[in-house]
Amino acid sequence: MVVAGSPEDCQPADRPRGQYPGRGQIWADAGKGARPVGAARLETIVRGDAWVMRVLATVRDAGLPDAWVGAGLIRDLVWGELHGDGFRPGDLNDVDVAFFDPRDLSRGNDDAATEKLRAAAPDVPWQAKNQAAVHTWYAERFGGEPVEPLRSIADAVGTWPETATAVAVRLDHDDRLHVCAPYGLDDLLGGVWRRNPRRVSPEYSRQRRARQRPAERWPGVTVVTDWVRWHDEYADPDSPLSRRRAIVQRELRAALDRDATATRLISMCAGDGGDVLPILATRPGIEPLLLEMDPELARRAGTTSADAGVTDPYLGYGRAHILLACGVFGNVSADDTRRTIATLPGLMESGGVVIWSRAGDESEHVRDLFAGHGFEELGFVRPDDARFRVGVHRLTTAGPPPPYGMRMFGFGGEDHG
Repeated sequence: MVVAGSPEDCQPADRPRGQYPGRGQIWADAGKGARPVGAARLETIVRGDAWVMRVLATVRDAGLPDAWVGAGLIRDLVWGELHGDGFRPGDLNDVDVAFFDPRDLSRGNDDAATEKLRAAAPDVPWQAKNQAAVHTWYAERFGGEPVEPLRSIADAVGTWPETATAVAVRLDHDDRLHVCAPYGLDDLLGGVWRRNPRRVSPEYSRQRRARQRPAERWPGVTVVTDWVRWHDEYADPDSPLSRRRAIVQRELRAALDRDATATRLISMCAGDGGDVLPILATRPGIEPLLLEMDPELARRAGTTSADAGVTDPYLGYGRAHILLACGVFGNVSADDTRRTIATLPGLMESGGVVIWSRAGDESEHVRDLFAGHGFEELGFVRPDDARFRVGVHRLTTAGPPPPYGMRMFGFGGEDHG
């Protein structure tokens, strides 16, 4: 195996030194230094799959400039073999081919590269992207400020969403395998889902995790989320999280104004309590139940850590007049979302109000679920320039309480039956 490039070539220049596990293990040129930790194991897995080797050979023979295969294919292959029940090419939505061609930044270049690969192997779901052109469309697709042009394939791989997916491989004409992994191979081989913060916001990372369902698809994988660091985005008043919080707080004030007799308020996955506590500071008589698993965030909220996904703390507190489910449905599986919403009538008073959030088009499904479980919609906020949505629903008739010990949801897409 050849490890691609030198540290200067294959390591993003703007990444803080020592920030990620595995740094410094991986960029030794063949014959010039030690083999990277885990490289032999990765090579064995890659060469052991004939379908993957055919993909790599097709990309090599297509002659695209500096072309590599990476992201989901490599992760699915490795995690399927090491942490799941095997790799199935038919489960792939696409095969990501990253190439680097600063001479032609047009969208047509991507299309032509994809068509060239498709002509050679029409059974493969190819998606080729010129990494030299990412800055021309990134802000349009993902929002936010324009980004700087990427300098190389390694610079591009260093922006991919998780450290385990920030790995690319290619096959040369001597059938040697090259690897580009700016953050090392520890998380890929060790089965660790960890956000790469270089360009991926906490909100987008949560959406990806909910779609990808890593803990469900690969039972041996560990999902790592630094929720304390995730909350740092609230420090920016213009961030999507801060804007969402302002809307949630506005809706909470309105709910309290509508029902002056409300005394029981529950916040699921409350974080540091910032959605609720500033509002309640001027509303005496309400002792909220703030449920937060992270010990540090629970400490900041003035409570002890507790699992918001099980029914026990809700049943011990009493039926809620107001319940916040913000930042929940984007972090759990579709089954867990359905189960949670179906359970809420047993945890709330008739006429109780739920304030919830969800990103993007998935929010429409959440609205339908509330409507189907005895809630009427009081409001729905859909900003034109952001993906988050905030809904407000009122329960028409309370339902029977759920049993103690029932699990409604678990973060990371776990399947709790």
